[in-house]
Amino acid sequence: MAETEEPKVRRGSHLIWDRPLVDDPLLARLYSKWQEQDPDFPAMVRSRRLVHILTLLRRQSGLTQTALAAKLGSQQPAVARLERGEADPRLSTVDRYAGILGFRIALVDGDGHVVEDPFPLEVRAQVLGE
Repeated sequence: MAETEEPKVRRGSHLIWDRPLVDDPLLARLYSKWQEQDPDFPAMVRSRRLVHILTLLRRQSGLTQTALAAKLGSQQPAVARLERGEADPRLSTVDRYAGILGFRIALVDGDGHVVEDPFPLEVRAQVLGE
């Protein structure tokens, strides 16, 4: 396996990454120190990990940053900043990025099941009186 690839397991139609959030000892120490300074740091790491996974998938697909930027309606330098972790993207941006690669962002419960929309269109129509 190439060093840039991450081990993954397929659970149904979903890819699950089988690596801890931080597996490099030096980074683990740095992250621990940073977390002491900023309690919100773990959330930032999880957010960054999602973009890292999308970056690996983009590279694996052969799509360039320039091509991705065009599909996002953006420019290559903005994609580069995003992938380097210099930008805190909106969920809608990450969702579009994933969609371009053929993936979707989903909520997953502790057992690994995707949480589907609890309000199907029929229920929404009833609630809204349509």
